[in-house]
Amino acid sequence: MAKIGYARLAGAALALLLLNPLHAQEASPKWYAELGYTHFHFSSAADHEPVPLMSFSSEAAIGTVGYQLMPHLAVEGVLGTGIADVGVNVKQAGVSAPLVGVRGIVRKVGGLYIKPSLPVTDRIRLFARLGWVHVEHRFSMAGYRSYDVNNDSVTFGVGVQADLSPRSYVQVNWTNYFRQRYDADLALLRPKTYGLTVAYGMRF
Repeated sequence: MAKIGYARLAGAALALLLLNPLHAQEASPKWYAELGYTHFHFSSAADHEPVPLMSFSSEAAIGTVGYQLMPHLAVEGVLGTGIADVGVNVKQAGVSAPLVGVRGIVRKVGGLYIKPSLPVTDRIRLFARLGWVHVEHRFSMAGYRSYDVNNDSVTFGVGVQADLSPRSYVQVNWTNYFRQRYDADLALLRPKTYGLTVAYGMRF
């Protein structure tokens, strides 16, 4: 009888050892959400000679919701809104000066990404993002109607993520949100927008 009891106990212990990793894997959170602060930079040349460089930098709040398809691949959606408009600068012959009365802002951003990642340590991983994004820029001038420039573009970026706990983390990413050769609405050559984001995330 004692031998049968020990055998049953050993079998139960072995079953727990085998099932526990599977249970832990099933219980690991698949969804995640992030709230971040983004510094956008917009720049472009103008369609005349000599060619000045027009630019502005604005800030935005960015929210992200994602789903972990597998340990090293996720999909995510991003939605952001600009915080405040800023002055627009023009650089010509190496000299940068404000474009008097003109203000700009990256007003809205919305996109979908695939996000492959590569662990560096137990807590730190590198990642890339590739997707499609809609970006709304707004230009305004005192006494005149504001002008919106909406663009859809392929978007890509890279970043690093550090775990604070099994369910929380911080990350920094650089993303190219918009780039094209010519914008007919504003007669701009090579307009582009990129952003640097710092975010806090939670898994659930």
